Amino acid sequence: MTPANYPSVPALTSRQLRHHLFIWPLLLGLTILGGCTAQQPDNAKVQRDAAQATETAKQDTKQLAANTKQALQTAENTVDAAADGVKQGIKSNTAPASSDGKTPAGKIDLNSATHDQLAALPGIDGPKADAIIAGRPYDSPRGVVSKGILTPAQYHRIAPEVATP
Repeated sequence: MTPANYPSVPALTSRQLRHHLFIWPLLLGLTILGGCTAQQPDNAKVQRDAAQATETAKQDTKQLAANTKQALQTAENTVDAAADGVKQGIKSNTAPASSDGKTPAGKIDLNSATHDQLAALPGIDGPKADAIIAGRPYDSPRGVVSKGILTPAQYHRIAPEVATP
């Protein structure tokens, strides 16, 4: 094609040129600003997400506080039970067993006596002494009966000579 075949472009006057120079930057600016307002829904989403995360953290904190309160109550109950046990031990008239298997009153302690000490009791032989040792611990001397190790008659024969701490 030759230049004569190109369509002619009208020449712009200075007024038209100024008009174009003003309109195009204005349109470009509005387009950019329009793109900025598209971020507002993103900001609103961020705000909603932050509010939801805060609510979740608030609920988690409440649950943690409830769990902590429950753990503290359990610990307090355990300490109270231990203190009651100490008080009961202090008030108890039962003395602890000595290392020789006898109580301070000279009785045989069923929880710490040796095989020979148990076998020396009336009606208790070696296998029965082994059974008494295997059945430890005993909360009371009659524990050997309640655990089925001795009959009531067998226990009656040794009762004056035995104790438990």
